[in-house]
Amino acid sequence: MKKLSMNTLRILLPLCLVGTLWFTVPAHAGFWVDMHGTSGRVESPGNTLGVKYRGYGLEFTQKLNTKNWVHFQIPTTWSGNIRSVYVQYYVDSASGEIVQFAIYNGRKKLKTVAAPATAVGWNQMQIDFGGYLYFTRGLGVSMNVTAAGEDARFIVSDVAAYFKD
Repeated sequence: MKKLSMNTLRILLPLCLVGTLWFTVPAHAGFWVDMHGTSGRVESPGNTLGVKYRGYGLEFTQKLNTKNWVHFQIPTTWSGNIRSVYVQYYVDSASGEIVQFAIYNGRKKLKTVAAPATAVGWNQMQIDFGGYLYFTRGLGVSMNVTAAGEDARFIVSDVAAYFKD
């Protein structure tokens, strides 16, 4: 049996490595860009009993019978193609509710989505765009919150976007 020369090995080894990677990496790989809840901004702090930036996220208590908007910005990558947005939040009272989510490309509102019924405790919402939307000015995610019946404490721990690679 004939031995392979070092020159032949130097050519074959990289080709085998590239071939292996070519067939094992998903064709439509994507990635999440995640922002901690403390990156949020409460639009009307006067409608709250206080806004606190904690290690676990943005915490605020919405006053009885008031509404508010909470805004988050997610940096847009070089790709700019976003498939979905994910938000994780906590509500301590049945009177606290997330009414809707608004998605922005810079200052232009692209989509408004009614939120599902808010349960007491931790909730997650994933807004799927049904395809990729192209963002050129940065992704903004806004939540419309309300408290009816009693004050309600909210914690937003995570806001993320799924980008196409």
